[in-house]
Amino acid sequence: MLDFPYEKKLYERGYNHIFGVDEVGVGPLAGPVVACAITIPISFLDSALMESGIVIRSQGIGPRGIKGFRDSKKLTSAQREGLFLRFKEENNLIWKTSSVFSKTIDKLNIYQARLEAAKRAVLKLEQAISTKADLLLLDGRGRLNIDRNQTAVIKGDEKIVL
Repeated sequence: MLDFPYEKKLYERGYNHIFGVDEVGVGPLAGPVVACAITIPISFLDSALMESGIVIRSQGIGPRGIKGFRDSKKLTSAQREGLFLRFKEENNLIWKTSSVFSKTIDKLNIYQARLEAAKRAVLKLEQAISTKADLLLLDGRGRLNIDRNQTAVIKGDEKIVL
């Protein structure tokens, strides 16, 4: 049985275009900050995940053979790659990334650079699907400088599928 109560409640409340937003590269001393915005339609969660061998449980999501997880950092690189390939095969899974590099990080600071990368990823995704997000689910703290409904979810990568 599929169990993704957080997202399901949001879809039931009328949100149709929910974007999950997360970043990497905030901790290292060098290199860019990269953010990703992703959207997964409810129909994808209901059917395509099950058909592609991905099961969602209350303790997490993972392909057959991998115990439930939320945070991809808890997987091996081979497990992450396998899961990515399965997600990529689905036409309804759409994502965009954006990077902010060292000169901008030095100008803004790492926290603001993180938010800027996330904002750019959201705008790219909206452009790709020709629709504005109804709701942004941001992993961690903060708000993007963009006029959209936003919810910051502390440890979001452990609590939600998006």
